[in-house]
Amino acid sequence: MGIEIEVYDENVVAHVYGELSMNNIKDVDDAIAKEIAKEPEVIGLNCKYLKHIDSYAINHFVKIARKAKENNITIVMFDLSEQIKFILETINLDKLVPIESRDAFEERISRKVNDIDLS
Repeated sequence: MGIEIEVYDENVVAHVYGELSMNNIKDVDDAIAKEIAKEPEVIGLNCKYLKHIDSYAINHFVKIARKAKENNITIVMFDLSEQIKFILETINLDKLVPIESRDAFEERISRKVNDIDLS
């Protein structure tokens, strides 16, 4: 699991990759908490390379999203696999955190998002 942060003007993109679980969600929490403290308008989670997310990580992520919302920051997840998207929509996480395509997210922040190199 890993997370890489990129700043695009008043917006942040967090590239999340690998598997999110109770063993590593703290790393994601710490990285996003640092960005929340900087008060961006939007934090986008690029989930293109996210392979798995367990229930503990989902529950913890809900807490992160609520903290962002309290600070008037929008968190958006984009480029999810169909399997992960289905799970998150089934538990209605999309009611708290918008789930978008890459194109919709790029339109939201008015710019293209770089991909990370995992090689």
